[in-house]
Amino acid sequence: MVKAGHVEIYLYFNGNGGEALDFYLSTLGGEVTSMMLYKDLPAAEMEGSGAGFDQDAILHATYKLGDVNIMLSDNDRGDLTMGENIALNWSHDDEAEVRRVWEAFVAAGSRVTMPLEFAFFTPLYGALVDPFGIPWQIMLWAE
Repeated sequence: MVKAGHVEIYLYFNGNGGEALDFYLSTLGGEVTSMMLYKDLPAAEMEGSGAGFDQDAILHATYKLGDVNIMLSDNDRGDLTMGENIALNWSHDDEAEVRRVWEAFVAAGSRVTMPLEFAFFTPLYGALVDPFGIPWQIMLWAE
């Protein structure tokens, strides 16, 4: 039997994520439950991501709207095409299940955009685009 994971929406912006977040808050309500700016990025990670980018831009934020968490960040490359700036984030607290789901996506022909590996925010994280063109983030949820 397949164990259910948790799916959340992830939105990407070309440097205007704060503006979008302010608009959503003022229009829809809700609350920001977490926020990390590029200037908060650990020094060891800065070289590969965020160097030369607006340090007050959003690295990661979670916006809670009703029962839904919407995660978002500013893309430090600025190369997003609007309409293609959304991904689904699937997380699970069982490492074996995370690896099983990752391998099933890869075996089905998904294009890996970031290998499943350690990240400063979680023990396992990877990103891919499934055979149907949907971007996914797969991660081990560790508190």
